[in-house]
Amino acid sequence: MDAPLREDVPILSALIREADAPLPYLSKVLSRLGVRYAADSTQIKRWAAAESQRAFAAHGTPPRTMPPRYSLKPEAPVVHRSARADEAWRGADRRPSDRSETVAKYVVRTTAADSLTVKRLRELAREVTDVLAGLDGPARKKARKVVRDAQSWLAHRDAAGVPSQGRNVARESAAYHVRSLRGALNVAQADMREVEQRRRAAKKEEARLLKEAQDRQKTKAAHADPPTEQLVPVEVNAVERITQQLVGVAVRGGTIPIHVLDTGGTGHGARHWLIAVSRQMSRCFPRW
Repeated sequence: MDAPLREDVPILSALIREADAPLPYLSKVLSRLGVRYAADSTQIKRWAAAESQRAFAAHGTPPRTMPPRYSLKPEAPVVHRSARADEAWRGADRRPSDRSETVAKYVVRTTAADSLTVKRLRELAREVTDVLAGLDGPARKKARKVVRDAQSWLAHRDAAGVPSQGRNVARESAAYHVRSLRGALNVAQADMREVEQRRRAAKKEEARLLKEAQDRQKTKAAHADPPTEQLVPVEVNAVERITQQLVGVAVRGGTIPIHVLDTGGTGHGARHWLIAVSRQMSRCFPRW
């Protein structure tokens, strides 16, 4: 169904769920398709979530530009400094007078109550963070930057250390970050409303097309000649049914349990078809 592997075509097997989780053997499926590092990766669940978003973007109404495919390449190990070494690094070039001044500022910051503006800043940062997962790529990237800047400002305000990056962030006022977060939140809410409207429209259109197809089938059946022998191979029909079913799931922006897949009583389970070549994919996937 998903073979051959192509970067510009989402892997629909990522939409299938077993016990509300990706298929337990999905790593083997991906490895056979040619996805690098899939066989031994521990990030399959995160990969499936990202690939599902690619399918939603490709088959949505209207289609959107797909984000890049999530890489399963193992990350290089991070070297951590000890607490003592970290403290020595922070204070290596700080004069005694500078250190005393920093401690004094820290006491003032941590003992003084947050102003109403700073409290609102903290609340907005949490609100925008909560909606990041539901945003499209460009909106999510912009909102994440606004949140990161606000969190850096708060960290600089609350912490004793004053790294150079923190000093740059601190040049802006709390009110500036409140305005930025409020604007990002408004854009995020509008974006989520638009996504929801598109999903509803797609669902409505799918229902309309289904009814039209059923009506045509009834009309055709009423005037049809006696049934003739089926000439299309059963395997092609099974692959096409599963592919169309998964495309419909992607249009609705959801996932599907494996036991719901329609194999048409071919005698094979759904696993049999996960690597099958879909000759009908070109008719299902939108042209860019």
